Amino acid sequence: MEAKIEFISDKNCFMKNLFDILKSPVHSEIFISGFLAESMLPEIINIIIENGHAGKCSILIPYIFNKARLKKIQAKEIYMHGGSIRVNSSLRSKLIVVDNNVFVASFSYKGKEDRDQKFVFDNCMFTDCQEISEKIRVSFNEKWKRAFPIVIEGVQEEIT
Repeated sequence: MEAKIEFISDKNCFMKNLFDILKSPVHSEIFISGFLAESMLPEIINIIIENGHAGKCSILIPYIFNKARLKKIQAKEIYMHGGSIRVNSSLRSKLIVVDNNVFVASFSYKGKEDRDQKFVFDNCMFTDCQEISEKIRVSFNEKWKRAFPIVIEGVQEEIT
């Protein structure tokens, strides 16, 4: 079967496609890297947790928590179910990999009057090409090895 490649220019379409994949019952691994647009990451994490995939989830973020992004309570849920979150400040790519399904997202930075930053969804490329997902997986694992686990009260990650 030929790999699918899709350009997605609508945030709602992107979220629907991702949620449809995350709602399926079986996944071997889920990788998320970078911060996504405001409010998107908490929504994605909620779907992962609700569908019982938190233990298969590895999240690599460029810096520690920020409002409207990954919330501490969600991070604790990921850890409590066997998933992991690490910090690597050199990481800037916004990727979501669910098995062989790859979303490469693009966001714009919009400065606001109160100097708060806001990221807005621009578009996304999707593919289910196994060769591409494998290359991303190798790159992700290399960055993972050089990343630091976050510390959450009551939760400890084994450093491997």
